[in-house]
Amino acid sequence: MKNLLSFLTLSLVVLSASVTLTVVPVVDSALGAASATTRGALNTAGAATDITLNTAENVTDVALSPLESDRSTNYGTDYVNPEDSMYQDYADADYAY
Repeated sequence: MKNLLSFLTLSLVVLSASVTLTVVPVVDSALGAASATTRGALNTAGAATDITLNTAENVTDVALSPLESDRSTNYGTDYVNPEDSMYQDYADADYAY
């Protein structure tokens, strides 16, 4: 009886190892394929998002460029650059006497 129990235990261990060696590569392969598919879908979605965001950024840049050029010359703003030569000339004229 003891020999039969040992034989059955050993058979169960061998069977478990055999199933593990068969199932693990199949599952691993399936997970690898799913991972590759998911990675491809995410890369495609990421590329589409990049294109959309770049297009929106370009449209915004074009729309804002006239405003930025006005701001760079300080026309139409409340900001006065004290280093601006026009204002500096007036300041120098006040102290020229």
